[in-house]
Amino acid sequence: MLVSGVSLHTQAQVHLKQAGITVSLPNQEWKLYDEKESAKSYICVFKRTPFTDTAGHEIIPNIAVISEEVDSSMDVVTYSIRLRNKTGFNVTHTLTSTDLKCSCKNLIAYRGTYADRKGFSHTIYIIYIIKNNVGIQIVLDTTTDLFPKCDKEFRKFMKSIT
Repeated sequence: MLVSGVSLHTQAQVHLKQAGITVSLPNQEWKLYDEKESAKSYICVFKRTPFTDTAGHEIIPNIAVISEEVDSSMDVVTYSIRLRNKTGFNVTHTLTSTDLKCSCKNLIAYRGTYADRKGFSHTIYIIYIIKNNVGIQIVLDTTTDLFPKCDKEFRKFMKSIT
């Protein structure tokens, strides 16, 4: 296992060594789901215990952390533009570390929306960070219907990024 520090207590602090960051899971409903490492990238996914939406569907919010080595000349704005052009979401808000109450300063974040293959509308946060020649993308994702229930947990996770 590449993740260190995952425990069963409510404020589980998780050190993502390959990404070079530490985060805290919002509460005991969040668990490590999967992690993969290759020569060029690292992916770690956390999933929450399901919520039931207004239509009776069980929805599982998730948080994904993706990291990769980047050139030392890469800045966070260029990195975010490069990756944002590859993902299909509509930006509704641009956020800074101050907005997120996050101590990690070299970041840019967006709140946005997209529709999945099944037609469900999603509201997401996507955070881009450059830290020690590592580009980090963090995606916090749930359906728009459940976003009001998840937003507090997402913000708690974002605030914990160090």
